[in-house]
Amino acid sequence: MFAHGFNIRYGFVTAPADVDVAMIAPKAPGHLVRRQFVDGKGVPVLVAVEQDATGTAFPLALPYAAAGRPRFTAYRERAAAHPIEETGRELRAMMSWVDRPITETA
Repeated sequence: MFAHGFNIRYGFVTAPADVDVAMIAPKAPGHLVRRQFVDGKGVPVLVAVEQDATGTAFPLALPYAAAGRPRFTAYRERAAAHPIEETGRELRAMMSWVDRPITETA
């Protein structure tokens, strides 16, 4: 069971063929996940199965996601989305500079 798709997607972790590989990834930063948990609530989560060796990977993953509101996705999507989510605010702030002439200053 993984909380992020990066290691599986990019081959840093290779699971044996007879092992289930599933991901339960919260769609919120850690501090919000914790606050929601303490308040008896959950956050949306992504549930994905990369390798279903036993035929029960998905049913086994669902109870882990039960506290959140499951939304289905893929390891590839989550691995690609995470770096952009982490730096999105900074990227958006820089976008105003993209169309400005090089000689223009703030």
